[in-house]
Amino acid sequence: MTKTECIRVLVVDDHTLFRQGLQKVLEEYEEIRVVGEASDGREAVNRVEETSPDIVLMDIKMPRTDGIESIGIIKEKHPELRIIALSMHEDAEYVLKAVNAGASGYMQKNICADRLVETIKQVHRGNGSPVHLTVDAKTLQKVVPVVPDVRRDKGLTEQEMCVLKRMADGKSNKQIAVALSISGQTVKWHVSSILRKMGASDRTQAVAEALRHSLVS
Repeated sequence: MTKTECIRVLVVDDHTLFRQGLQKVLEEYEEIRVVGEASDGREAVNRVEETSPDIVLMDIKMPRTDGIESIGIIKEKHPELRIIALSMHEDAEYVLKAVNAGASGYMQKNICADRLVETIKQVHRGNGSPVHLTVDAKTLQKVVPVVPDVRRDKGLTEQEMCVLKRMADGKSNKQIAVALSISGQTVKWHVSSILRKMGASDRTQAVAEALRHSLVS
């Protein structure tokens, strides 16, 4: 794998030791290239412009501009850029804030390196792959406000609803295909249609929106 084919990652964290340690760990994987680092949200916004990363690993609690605000600023300028929020705590409120701001995933900092790298690859691949969260849909549901909607189904077909429910359970495309006895390509088509109808940019936001409208439980 050449350097141009690697996934370009920007690491953002206010703790120098953690930031440098994470960079060293990620550089052990040939498919990852760390293109820069930042110590706070404000610096992260500038570093995104300078380094053009594919993925940003964003700490949530930082001085000056925190992670949540920075995610919103970055996504407004670069809606295609994928961001994975990192935190020391499994705090459902922060999960929801991060997802609403535009994060494609939310991981605890105590995650093992292999799983973090696998999540980076899945997020980088886009909507066709699952986003693994350390906080599941049931945790999200505790803080997602239910919004009345005259058309609660969002125009989803019965098959799309079946796919959406399994997405909320954290199932992969392959697992959904087996469970519903359909092809993997068909699952991808359904996922793309669900995202469009839900007005979501990725699977995590689609599940959060579905919870908000009581489409899944």
